[in-house]
Amino acid sequence: MCDYGLQDSEVEGVRVKCIAAIPTQYLYIAASKHGEARAYCSRGESCPMWRAVESWAVGLARVGNEFVAEARKSSLEPGDRRQTRILAVAVGYWSFEVTEECTLCGACVHKCPTRALSTDGRRLVLTPALCTACRVCVDKCPERAITVNNAVVENPYEPLLLFRDNPAVCKSCGRELPYTVTAARKISQRVGSDYVYLCGECRVKSFS
Repeated sequence: MCDYGLQDSEVEGVRVKCIAAIPTQYLYIAASKHGEARAYCSRGESCPMWRAVESWAVGLARVGNEFVAEARKSSLEPGDRRQTRILAVAVGYWSFEVTEECTLCGACVHKCPTRALSTDGRRLVLTPALCTACRVCVDKCPERAITVNNAVVENPYEPLLLFRDNPAVCKSCGRELPYTVTAARKISQRVGSDYVYLCGECRVKSFS
């Protein structure tokens, strides 16, 4: 239950930011153990996060404001590769496409509610099993570089490299700059200046 759920109901539940932040696979794993699992959205379509919930709930049965996962027979457990592949086929995982317009600014990483995305400044990495396809990253990407698709992923619990770029370098001294080649190119185009290709010290020298 999210904060809205705690305000709207006296029913006890596990507190989360939003049910859309729960990997859908967790419901199927719970259903495989107990026969049925339910996620409850207290405000339903009036919730400001409803768009994310609708995307997250693809493939789930809906009963009022509850989303239901059922299992007739199973003993699916995360971790085992064979069971993981079976689970991926049954539930579906989400794959990303990232174009070369990506500047690795980190906007998508900071807004991802399940921390499925990560970056070290040079690479963008996805853990497919954590992705709920809420598409917040798509909306928040300033370059419109991300698309999300339903797909079977071979190893959903293993980090997947989505995009890599090299750091820009100072054209005067060759020192690495704290942003990528793509980011430097875009900044240069937008401000109409090549000073982005100089480190701080070389910028000062160029004005001397």
